[in-house]
Formats: sequence, C-alpha cells, structure tokens
Amino acid sequence: MNISKRYAAPALAFAALVMASLTVQAEARYPTNIPQPKAGELVHVPPTMDDLEKSNLHPELKRVIRRGFDLFMNTQQLRGKNVYNDLNCSSCHMGEGRMPFAGPVWPAAVTLPDFRPKNNHVNNLEERIAGCFSYSMNGKPPAYGSDDMVALATYHQWLAKGVPMYPAGKIYGRGYPNLAEPAKAVDYARGKQVYEQNCTLCHGGDGAGLVKDGKTVFPAVWGDRSYNWGAGIVRPFTLASFVKHNMPLGRPNSLSDQE
Repeated sequence: MNISKRYAAPALAFAALVMASLTVQAEARYPTNIPQPKAGELVHVPPTMDDLEKSNLHPELKRVIRRGFDLFMNTQQLRGKNVYNDLNCSSCHMGEGRMPFAGPVWPAAVTLPDFRPKNNHVNNLEERIAGCFSYSMNGKPPAYGSDDMVALATYHQWLAKGVPMYPAGKIYGRGYPNLAEPAKAVDYARGKQVYEQNCTLCHGGDGAGLVKDGKTVFPAVWGDRSYNWGAGIVRPFTLASFVKHNMPLGRPNSLSDQE
C-alpha cells in the first residue's frame, strides 16, 4: 500500500488535533488552512507518549525516551550547562516535535547521516542536535554519547517509528518550506508594523518574550536571550516560513506571504 495514501487521513486528523490543543485557540475568522498532502508525499503520524506507555519496549528504553521528551520540552533545565538563552527545543519544533510545517524532528532520524553543506561533511543525528545547542540554544552541546544526548536522539527516533530509512519521496510538512517570492522587497518599517500588530502580545515590543517564575512562556525572538547568528531560523526565508505556518499562536496561515 502506498504510504502516502495509507496515512493521509490520519495525518490530517493529527494536524487538526495538534492545532486544537494549542494554548491559544484559533478563532473562527482565522482558519488554520493547514496545507494538504500532495500526491506521492510521505505522510507520517508520529507516535505519542501515551503510545510509548502502551508499547512493549524495554522499560529502560522507555525511561530514556521519556527523558528525551522531558529535555525536548524543557531544555531550560540544562541552562548554564548546555543552554545560554531562554529557548527550549520545542520553541522552534512545535507540537512536541511532531507537528507538520513546524519543524518536526522525526525526519532527521530517517534522513541522517547525510551530507550537510553548512559544515561540508556528513552529519549524523547527534551532530545535528549538537548544532542546535551551539546555535539555536546559543550554548554548548551535551557530549556525544552522553546520557542527555542519547536521550534526545532516542526521542527523535521514537517519533520516527515505522518510517523507513532514507525515504524516496518528499516528506510532508518537513522543515519550513520556502514561501513564494513576495511582490515587494524586504522593508524594516513594514516589518515593524506587522510585528507590532501581531507579535508584541506574546514576544514583547523588545522581542524579549515572557518568562514567568523562571520558566519561558513565550521565547525571546532576538537579542542575547534568543538564538545566535548560526541558527537556521536567522535566515529570512526560514523565519518567514515558520511565522507563516505557525504564528501568531492559534492563528497559523493568517498572515500573507508578504507580511
């Protein structure tokens, strides 16, 4: 059976469920407009943590996956050791790393090792995670093979359960797909206006986000408490796609490509 056809309906149901579970619910006048899978795309519905508890995996493996999930959702527990900003893995990879068009992490588990032009050599999964710590977390990665690194990598692989290595087809919802070239060139004044109208409620006028009782509620989007120059999302086309598909929270795809 074609995997795309087999999983298309569950994937759409999954995407709708994830969007419904967001803290800020989408308003009726802001339809989510989640992009539909295209013919030939590989559509995968990642297993949940409830699925993990029901599985027959070894108890120790379950514990390691749980630890990886905990680190993924609350990476701030490594602050001062591996993390030097206010972000969590889940700040950029939303929906527990499972949600399409929100940086789902499971594709990394089935497409790595692979050559990466950014550092001009073949990267494995742990090296890819290490890059996120160095740039997106503005920090220092856990040592290769350490308990924390293995836990994070194992969580990635759990999410990819059932997907073959190096799938031939395009993966539905992978990464942040490039938007069409806008009619108008980039303009800071227009960008500031769009930000003030749609982003300041959560991220603040200074981009510092919101931290309450030492916990990040909404992440900083620039400055010392955010990602550094090496993060993928620093590229305008990557950030534009992330914002288009996921922001404002509860109103995905409500902004135009130009905005």
